Order: sequence, then structure tokens, then C-alpha cells
Amino acid sequence: MLHGLLNTELEGNLVICRPNGAFNMESVVEYEQRFVQMVAGIQQSKWGILNVYTDFETGGPEVIARIRAQYLWCVANGCEAIGFVNAHPVDEFFAKQTLKEVSLNHAGYFKNETDARQWLLPFIQ
Repeated sequence: MLHGLLNTELEGNLVICRPNGAFNMESVVEYEQRFVQMVAGIQQSKWGILNVYTDFETGGPEVIARIRAQYLWCVANGCEAIGFVNAHPVDEFFAKQTLKEVSLNHAGYFKNETDARQWLLPFIQ
């Protein structure tokens, strides 16, 4: 059974992810398929991800490991930067755990979406 909802949209070369609720492995795997299809058209250019964690409730260690694997794939396929909007300190901790051992050029942590977007845009233009 899927846990957690994920609203994802593409604005130019920026993938905006708005997770809602707590995620389990089934939800993360289902999301992968949609994500790969979404970025297929931008992989040959610089692109980035904005994760808006205002309604996110994290996930367990297996979810963290799977998301880390997704970020490794993203970096290997042209992702230049990932920004996180964190509502709570635990969300920032989760975000940092998912990026452990990921050789990402740019990662940023923000309290609001406007600041995150302003930081991200120069890296993907």
C-alpha cells in the first residue's frame, strides 16, 4: 500500500517536488518511474530539483537509502543543484541524510520557497 502523496511539476529545467505525508518504499519506487519520465527531456541540459518539505513527514532508513540512490542517478544524469525548503529541523536532517555520499555540485537548505528558487536558478540556466 502506498503511503505519502507527491505532487511533482516541471518548470523549465527545475523539477519541483512537494511530498505530503510519510513515505514508504512502495511510494518512493512508484515515484521513480514518473520522475525518470519527467526529466527525460531535460537530461541533456543543466537541471535542478526543488524539494518543498512543508507537509512532509519523512520516511525510514530504507526510504532514505532509496532516495539517496535516486539522487545519485540524478547527478549522473545532469542534475546540478538540489534545494530544500524545510518546515522543521527534522526535515533538514532528513534531507542531509539523503545527500550523504552524493557528489552534488550544489545543495541548499532554506526556510521559504522564494529564497530556494532564487538560489537554484543560476545553476540551471
